[in-house]
Amino acid sequence: MRSSVIDRKLRYLEELFIDLKEINYDISLTGDPSLLLEYEEEKIVVFDEIEDHAQDALFLLEAYIDDCKTENLPIVLEYYRVFKELDIARRYKLLSME
Repeated sequence: MRSSVIDRKLRYLEELFIDLKEINYDISLTGDPSLLLEYEEEKIVVFDEIEDHAQDALFLLEAYIDDCKTENLPIVLEYYRVFKELDIARRYKLLSME
């Protein structure tokens, strides 16, 4: 059973990762120090957004999986895969700029 709330959250998270990839690409192309500083500041803002939304998505996915287990319903494989990836990232602090 799919969830429109989870789908929207994951699409937004995907867009944030695409934005981060584009910022990193722009950083690799620029030689202007002031532009580089601007990109780095933007990167921090986007990364903070990713961190917040990844935590929200992880919470939603964990609740979804627990609910499916309780109700004996099938789990959407895509959701489970994203949950595992986000859980690994959380454990290894990959979703942190520190």
